[in-house]
Amino acid sequence: MPSEPVAQSAIQRRHAVNRARLLGISALGLSATLVIIRLLVLDPTADLLRQLAPLIPMLILLGTGVSLLLRSHRLRLALEAELGPDAGKQHPVGS
Repeated sequence: MPSEPVAQSAIQRRHAVNRARLLGISALGLSATLVIIRLLVLDPTADLLRQLAPLIPMLILLGTGVSLLLRSHRLRLALEAELGPDAGKQHPVGS
């Protein structure tokens, strides 16, 4: 069984990787949204824009979902910092 500092370090690394993935997904959605908006401004009659326009609601939902994931991740990190790494885990009755 790993010692406490090693376990904490592993948890922190896992959280950093998850946070980086979520931020990458968020940045990708934001970039795609900005490209579509730029196409709207530059050439509102483009055929490409008409094909991409249905993606705007999906990108907004993606951004909202990622924002909620980041918020819940931050809440979990705060709870683990306050109550310890086993704070959210269920323990069997009688153990």
